[in-house]
Amino acid sequence: MAIGALGVGYLPQRAAMSTWPVIEILRTTTAGAIFSKIAVAIGAILLLRAWLLIGGDVRAGRITGTKRLNKMFMVWAAPLLLVPPLFSQDVYSYVAQGNLLRLGLDPYTMAASSVPGPFLEAVSPWWLDTPAPYGPLFLLLAKICVIITGEHIYLASLLLRASALVGVWLIARYLPIVAQRCGVNGTTAVWVGLLNPLVFMHFVSGSHNDALMVGLLLAGLAMGLNNRPYLGIVLIAMAGTIKIPALVGLGFIGLIWAGKDSALGVRIRCWAISVVITVGVFLFTNAIAGLGFGWIHALGTPGVVRSWISPVTSVSVASGWLISAAGFGDHTEVILAVLRGIATLAVLAYAAKLLIKPNKQTAIRSAGLVLLLLAVFGPVIQPWYLLWGLLIMAAAGFTRKELPYVVAATAGLVIHGLTQSSATSADVLQVADPVSAILAISAAVLGIMSSRTTRTELLEGKDRWANAPHATSIPEQGDHSSAEATVAGKISPRERP
Repeated sequence: MAIGALGVGYLPQRAAMSTWPVIEILRTTTAGAIFSKIAVAIGAILLLRAWLLIGGDVRAGRITGTKRLNKMFMVWAAPLLLVPPLFSQDVYSYVAQGNLLRLGLDPYTMAASSVPGPFLEAVSPWWLDTPAPYGPLFLLLAKICVIITGEHIYLASLLLRASALVGVWLIARYLPIVAQRCGVNGTTAVWVGLLNPLVFMHFVSGSHNDALMVGLLLAGLAMGLNNRPYLGIVLIAMAGTIKIPALVGLGFIGLIWAGKDSALGVRIRCWAISVVITVGVFLFTNAIAGLGFGWIHALGTPGVVRSWISPVTSVSVASGWLISAAGFGDHTEVILAVLRGIATLAVLAYAAKLLIKPNKQTAIRSAGLVLLLLAVFGPVIQPWYLLWGLLIMAAAGFTRKELPYVVAATAGLVIHGLTQSSATSADVLQVADPVSAILAISAAVLGIMSSRTTRTELLEGKDRWANAPHATSIPEQGDHSSAEATVAGKISPRERP
């Protein structure tokens, strides 16, 4: 994948490395482009296959600690650290928005195109004329990166990748801790979450700020489970100053803080304190960054695109086409607005139900589920959006029935990344979005059914799960939402050969 990124990764025209002889050949010749695309595709498929094989070892008890998995992650990620980003060019939008802030302009009211020049070279056309939907802390980080690097845009993108890697480090640090507190084997959680191919594709290579958001969110939830709610709330609020969906965690850290079977009044008091602390964090961050709350008006920016892997969008567009074909005019935009509104309200209502009447699910699992639903039923699905909920739910544990769907979704989105790298940017293999969705679903099904090992482990492996050491899933008895959660599967301090 790293070799292919030298040829087809997103790289500004003025980047010094674009003139290096080998890279110039890869980027300017037809043979170089074909070679690079094939290299990325083969690398991504090998990464997916390696992940599945490691999963078999984890579930069979041949890997019983997180230390080896963390080493695997570092080795697998290392080649991607300095090469151009793949699968999305959003990092260059971050750089351009940081440049706006550096110039004293407001990224919440002005688009990147407001300042013509080299900072626009690698920005996706989708985001040239849209305001920034990100929180003040992230825009401040982007501004600092631009101040350090000046007009060396590629170097600024590498610094922003470093901030994403801080988020990945937080995930590696706190994912097994949260899993252990939820009574779930940390080794399995790290395999499903941290080692997931989508993390390499979109958090490491793609450098998305979602990595830092999720890392801070996980750290905050871990602090809540360890009886440090105030620090946990601050960390979750900081995650919200990166991207607003992280604030979902406030409701559930309030549940953890209030304790198991707490009265509604106690929970309301914890939530009120959480809100006060969060407002303080936002005001402080806004003051340092020199920004206001303009991001609230820009939250709908991602919804300007349409993606066929978004159920709400695909149903809306298909309905609009049918109504238009029947001769009643084009009402697609109205249908989109209505269905997106209904979907968002439904997810928020479900979140409120989980907060007011908690069921036997852990607070951590509930937080992950709400984040996953927000991503799935949002106006647009980007593959990295699904990592919000997937990583949190990995800490709470997937059931035996759920795991095959997680693996299938991962396989499908790996293929989707190759055929339609995001809903907003050019792709490695150029096909239409509906075709990409069909290819992704087919690859997911074939990827599981064609391999005897994978088929046995995932579809016929209930007995293996039940008998394998350290193969714990979510606790099915009682609520583990308090900080005194029973640890059902401790992480082995040693690893068997």
